[in-house]
Amino acid sequence: MIIESKAIVINSFKYGEFGLITRCFTLKNGLQSFLLKGILKSKQGGVRKSQFEPLTQLKLIYNFKNNGNLQFIKEAKAYNIYKSIPNKISKKTLVIFISDILKNILKDNGPNESLYVFIEISLNILDNSEKIKYYHIIFMIKLSKFLGFFPNIMSKGEFFNIEKGHFTNNHDLASGENNFDVKLFKNLLGMNFGEVEGINITKTSRNQLIEFLIEYYKFHINGFKRPKSLDILNELFKNP
Repeated sequence: MIIESKAIVINSFKYGEFGLITRCFTLKNGLQSFLLKGILKSKQGGVRKSQFEPLTQLKLIYNFKNNGNLQFIKEAKAYNIYKSIPNKISKKTLVIFISDILKNILKDNGPNESLYVFIEISLNILDNSEKIKYYHIIFMIKLSKFLGFFPNIMSKGEFFNIEKGHFTNNHDLASGENNFDVKLFKNLLGMNFGEVEGINITKTSRNQLIEFLIEYYKFHINGFKRPKSLDILNELFKNP
């Protein structure tokens, strides 16, 4: 079956001497793996290696077989071409971080249009934003809505129960150490990307909060790993 679909490149790795296997989150078929034969050697049918950098947005035409095997791309065209991301190291590092997060959470569960649209819009916001120091924090908070463990914003308390995803006044084992600013975390739950840049967050609070979010994801997603790119990101944004 020939499919035309928008797609977001998640990651790619070398296959054989001149090929690539690329994993793309497609609008119509969800997460799919594509074999790109000979792409490292020469241009192939309008498909180029440069099109498969992490989080590149594409319009694909591919031969889809619903059998869990590798798919084959017939044509790939750039879509929502980024203007600033390729030229700014901070944004390129954020892209690597987001790609690492998505590699952890995306499964072969079929299409998810609402999640696709969220990722697409979030990437376009990153490309068009000047202030991005807290972008990754808001991204992870918002992403949790689509994964089923967005915190209960109506709950109250000075501690956060990582298991149940709500605020509480009971500091039990499920609340963990809560070694982060719980009040700040709750305030961020209702904020959009641009809004958070208007508040003052210390370097320590920012780093503690992102480490907490990583632990929160680890608790709710089996096999979730701390992205190695986070250390680079923390270094880039080390100034308050």
